[in-house]
Order: sequence, then C-alpha cells, then structure tokens
Amino acid sequence: MINSIDNDRAILIGVLLISVPVYIIMYSLFLAPLFPKFLSHFFAISIKNGTIFWILPLLALPLAWLYWSFTIPSWKLWAYSRVENVASLKVQAIEKKLIWPDGHVFEKTEICNNKMRQEILRLEHRSE
Repeated sequence: MINSIDNDRAILIGVLLISVPVYIIMYSLFLAPLFPKFLSHFFAISIKNGTIFWILPLLALPLAWLYWSFTIPSWKLWAYSRVENVASLKVQAIEKKLIWPDGHVFEKTEICNNKMRQEILRLEHRSE
C-alpha cells in the first residue's frame, strides 16, 4: 500500500477535488444569466442579444456530470490504493454522495479506460 491514509482524509480530498468543483460548475453556469454585464466584461463577450447567457444554465448539469464522470475513477484509484479498508471507504463515499452504490445506473457513467476499470474492480475485490 502506497502512503496509507485514513478514510476521512480520502473523503475530504474527494469532496474538495470532485464535489466542490461540480457545485461550482453547476451554480456558476446556472446563475450566469443573472450577471450578463459582469460576464460580458470579464470574458470580453459582446452583449448584443444576451442569448448565450440563457443557454449556460442548460449546460450546467451536463458539464458538471462530465467533470464528475472523468474525475471520480482517478479518485477511486488514488483512494482505494491508499486506504486499509476499501469497503468502509466506499460506504462513507456513498453517504457523502461522492460515488454511487455498486451497480447503480449512474455508476455506469464513470468514464475511464479498461485498464483503470479493471484496477478499480481489483481493488474493490469484485469483477465484471
């Protein structure tokens, strides 16, 4: 095991690196139409019809989910290889809404290559 850490630290790092950015993506895009002048000045976008600002909330959930889908497998590999009890970590991560339970339809939206998937399953002591 590489540099063993406790479950609480692994969860904290997961929340800071995954959940917090997900909420920032969602809320910043969702609230964008309320601040068109600020955004147009900050991003040097011309406000001729402001339509772009009303499209941003529609992108909030898909972009946040895409971020989660790509980052959670990396966190799993990192955390699972450093904790003593993966099953206990998974229970805590599910309680904190960081990951989904095994077999859940949303668990299948994680995006990673086959090698990563196999390593995650090996660390979880399960197989496909």
